[in-house]
Amino acid sequence: MQTRSAALCRWPLWLVYAFAVGVTVATLLVRLGLMESFGENQSLILFMIPISLSAYVGGLGPGLVSTLMAALCMDYFLIPPIYSFRIEKLVHVAEFVVLIGVGAFVSVLNEFLHRSRWQLRRAKDELEQRVEERTAELEIANKEMEAFSYSVSHDLKAPVRAIEGFSRMLMHKYSATLESEPLRMLNTIYSNTRRMSQLIDDLLTFSRMRRKKVKKAEINFYAMTTRAFEQLRHQTPERDIQLSIGELPPAIGDPSLIEQVMVNLLANAIKFTSSRKTAVIEVGGRIESKETIYYVKDNGAGFDEQYAHNLYGVFQRLHSYDDYEGSGVGLSIVKSIIERHGGRVWAEGKVDQGATFYFTLPKNGD
Repeated sequence: MQTRSAALCRWPLWLVYAFAVGVTVATLLVRLGLMESFGENQSLILFMIPISLSAYVGGLGPGLVSTLMAALCMDYFLIPPIYSFRIEKLVHVAEFVVLIGVGAFVSVLNEFLHRSRWQLRRAKDELEQRVEERTAELEIANKEMEAFSYSVSHDLKAPVRAIEGFSRMLMHKYSATLESEPLRMLNTIYSNTRRMSQLIDDLLTFSRMRRKKVKKAEINFYAMTTRAFEQLRHQTPERDIQLSIGELPPAIGDPSLIEQVMVNLLANAIKFTSSRKTAVIEVGGRIESKETIYYVKDNGAGFDEQYAHNLYGVFQRLHSYDDYEGSGVGLSIVKSIIERHGGRVWAEGKVDQGATFYFTLPKNGD
């Protein structure tokens, strides 16, 4: 009899049944060799060992084979009259029936457990296969989308730059002869093409960052923050910008990607503090149980927290372009990079009272 449990056992089928026979015979030999050490009523308990082992290894079939062999061996070798299959005493009949009943129950129970494990294993395998298929489909879709966005953005750069360049040339060459309205139109064309060019550049950067492989190493956040701030401060030398660096625990991550995170967050803080006479930016971090939290805080324009969920969306802006230039991609890049490292991002702020942008990195880069 080949049960599903026996078929699913890692042992060959013949070996499962051979094990059931062998362990039962071995138990009989042990019982016969220690005849004087066992009482009559202990044979039943002793033979439950091979039955349980056989049922555990192979399920119903091997368990029943061991049960039948144990019953016949006990009847023939141990129950008076010995070397006969006759049973004279009622107590021995009861012992014989109990052995068969309990053995059958143990075999059925183990078969049920084997089937349950098999069904769980099959469901797990099917689920893993589905996940792998969906993951593969999602990866293909993401790659196609990234390739499409990169291709479109790259192909748009040439005509946009041509419009920008020719409009700038027209303004410089004919600014003295053109009337105010055509000059205003040209200036509008030029400023909007510059903005579109910036959007395309940011979209290309966003696409490139998503494709870049993460190569983790130890990061010196203090040196990285100082270097990023110095680069950005040189772009606005006329402004009074103060940087306060608190505790910055080291972390494991891709140094170039995380540096892009710090550049974007510091640039964001510098931009939104442009209305302040003295811009104050604070950078710090702290270690918690499973992650390290970093933050960039400023005393700038802030934002309404009910719209905080829009901050990290691509091309999402909470302030008008006329007030603060930008494409709305910088924070999206931050979110993408941090999530690829297994971290998370969020922000806190109040209108005209500054903002604080947080991100986390897993401890030890796990």
